Parts: sequence; structure tokens; C-alpha cells
Amino acid sequence: MNKLKEVIAISQFPSQNVSKNNDMLDVFVKRELNTIVLALLAKEPMCGRELKLAVFKHFNILLSSGTLYPLLHELEKENLLQCHNGVKTKTYRPTDEKKIKMMIYEHIAAKNHLNAFLEKTITQGD
Repeated sequence: MNKLKEVIAISQFPSQNVSKNNDMLDVFVKRELNTIVLALLAKEPMCGRELKLAVFKHFNILLSSGTLYPLLHELEKENLLQCHNGVKTKTYRPTDEKKIKMMIYEHIAAKNHLNAFLEKTITQGD
């Protein structure tokens, strides 16, 4: 049970303690990639190459073009992103930054609720 308490303590500061080679992190990043991309683009407009570099920098995960560009096109179809054609690159930015930020805050609140439930459930009886 001490290992469980250690994992819970570490989870309080995930950005400092999660190994960038963690398989679970890889699964979560890929599952939440649309939210991650929207968050990055809400911070600043980027081209696909810059998005790939940002994801790698933060999570040590290399995205293929076959993963990223279909996602960007889907977010465009959903009217969440707009694409601006430059000379050599396409730059993506949110269509409505306030809407994107609200979506992200709702996402965070839902994840926090889920995490609190999971922590409470596994620590009951300690």
C-alpha cells in the first residue's frame, strides 16, 4: 500500500514527476490530442510542424503527419480552427478563442472530478 501512496503523492505534481517515457502518458496524450492541439493553438497560432515539435517538447511523443493533419482538418470541419495559407506553410488558429478556452476549462473540471473519484475510491480503507 506504500507504493499506492507514493503514486498518489507523485500525481499531485504530474508535470514534474511523470516520466516522458511513460506508456500511460502516451495513451492519454493520443486520446486527448484534440484538446492538446486546441490548447496549444489557443496559446499561439502554429503550423503543423510547430505543433509536432510542441507535442514532442511537452510529452516526448512524435506525431506522424497521418495523425496530426487529419485531426487538424476535422477540427476545421467542426469550425473550431481556421487555416491561413502562407507562402510555404499553413498556420492554424482557433476560430473562437474564448469558446476553445471554455472547452478546455470544462475538460479540466471533468478530469479533476474523475481523478478525485478514482483517488477516493482506491484510498478508502487506508
